[in-house]
Amino acid sequence: MGGPQPSPRELRYHFQETGDDALTGGILLTRISTRSAVSRSVSRVATAARSVSRRASRSLTFVFSTLIWSNIVGVVVGMVAFSGFRSIGIINLAGV
Repeated sequence: MGGPQPSPRELRYHFQETGDDALTGGILLTRISTRSAVSRSVSRVATAARSVSRRASRSLTFVFSTLIWSNIVGVVVGMVAFSGFRSIGIINLAGV
């Protein structure tokens, strides 16, 4: 068994061209397709996990950005309102 191993594609072509229905061929093809299916499945799961992770990260960024901006807007509106009320005499800090 010191020679180079044939690739799965070469083995598949061999079994398709020769019509060799030997048990080892069936087992080999099943193993090859199972390995490919598992590999595709793992790849899909990894891709889905990355996608979910990115989406969650974007959602959290959006939530925290919204909270920060709403706080900033609240403070600015409060400052403007406070100074406006003070200038028209509704709030008089000198009399406190």
